[in-house]
Amino acid sequence: MDQQQARKRITDWARAQYGHFIEVREVIPIRRATGRVWAGKLYCTIREGDVAVGNTVVSDAGNIIEQMDVDELVDALVWVRTTDDASLSTAAESRFSGFADDMDFSSLSDGEDDFQQPDGIDSIDDVFNNLDPEALHQKARRLIATGEETNLLEARNILPQLLGSQEKRGTVLQQMATLEFLLGDIDLGLRHLEASAREYADLANLDGLAEVTEIATQIMDEQTFATSEIRSLFEQTSNKLRPLVSMSEAPLFVGIRNEELNALQQIARSIQIEMADIILKEGDSASEAFIVKSGTLSVRLDSPDGSSKVVRSCFPGDFIGESSVLGAPGATCTATVQGEMPCELWRFAGDKLRALSQKFPEIRMRIESAKTLHQLDSFISMNESTSTLNVSIRDQLLSCISGLGRVSAGTVLNPKGEVPGNVHLIVNGTIVYQLAGKTVRTYQPDTFAGLRDALHELPLEGEFVAGSDCLLVYMDPSRLREITDGASPEVVAVLEKLE
Repeated sequence: MDQQQARKRITDWARAQYGHFIEVREVIPIRRATGRVWAGKLYCTIREGDVAVGNTVVSDAGNIIEQMDVDELVDALVWVRTTDDASLSTAAESRFSGFADDMDFSSLSDGEDDFQQPDGIDSIDDVFNNLDPEALHQKARRLIATGEETNLLEARNILPQLLGSQEKRGTVLQQMATLEFLLGDIDLGLRHLEASAREYADLANLDGLAEVTEIATQIMDEQTFATSEIRSLFEQTSNKLRPLVSMSEAPLFVGIRNEELNALQQIARSIQIEMADIILKEGDSASEAFIVKSGTLSVRLDSPDGSSKVVRSCFPGDFIGESSVLGAPGATCTATVQGEMPCELWRFAGDKLRALSQKFPEIRMRIESAKTLHQLDSFISMNESTSTLNVSIRDQLLSCISGLGRVSAGTVLNPKGEVPGNVHLIVNGTIVYQLAGKTVRTYQPDTFAGLRDALHELPLEGEFVAGSDCLLVYMDPSRLREITDGASPEVVAVLEKLE
């Protein structure tokens, strides 16, 4: 389902429930543990103006999974009529602020913000020209090239303004490192250099990693470099880029029977793509799947503000396009995938791979496993908290998954007096924390239950119980603790915030 289809589905539902009384405005994609959903904001036009009255959420399969009810509508209209004009705007903002943390409609607003025009700026166009990232980047380069301390200090103030661009962040951090080396702050320069290496590794930019590695060998002594994160990232990325010789080397199909492997090879077609070629586009019909044989591709997710975010790179052996096999009729691609260098791929027609997966249950089970991991990866990558983590940490989080299962309401998940034996990510349903027989907290879908206690190995004063029938992702506490061992306080804080 694409945005237009989601808008139509929510509009049809709203018309059936309320006639033309309700209008659907903003419709945005939301990433959840179950995959992508579409959230629409509903408005009603009355004498006082347009009133936001509720929200409705539709799944990628077209099912309404959260809806505004009549009580919400009545409450919204009564509230507007009883709120004075002076406080209406402020109150409206607070009324709907708690709908969902990951639903940021602000960038889609049709309203106008108060704008204070800076001195010396004749028009808004001048503002954008003065803040042009490329112009700032060129200016910083020129200042650094002079080597003069005054100019270096000015460049130091400019460069952090350019860190907002995800795809250029590695280059900017590398320049910030070079700048600090020139100013004599070696420790700060090395921290910037390591941050640059992480950004390059996230995007599988081996050329950038090679440059950073060369600089590191000149700054660090041999022993320090041998144990450095920069050297480790360069070697890890280099190893990931080794081309496959056979399809049997793809992690998804390692250990598969010869009969199944031969069937896969018979329906696969080898293709080559160039840098920037798009093989899957979010919202387009899901009709093909791929295995990367050589090269790298980027996976990009649409954001509510209309931009796209690179959430990871695909390396040789990665499987892409499972929606073409497992999706319902009319399923659409849930991400955009494009080449970041010339690549060779094995391409599968979705209908042929679907038929093969029905004949061989093992193939289907493995593709379903890949889909679950991809959905969780998208959820973690776009989550307000975990999106700040680099790819290697997010990969470690995914490696903590030990299983997926359903439990019935009332099941005790983590008993009183024990350190949680599992951390639970709720796909659907609820978990409650009970103390002395009373519920003190309810955990909703897309939240983690028992995480803080598991990380700090604290015996529970109460117990975690399934508040309803649940589908849960089980995560191994010992692996989660391994992530926090030696991790920065920022990483630990992000993980704790997930609960």
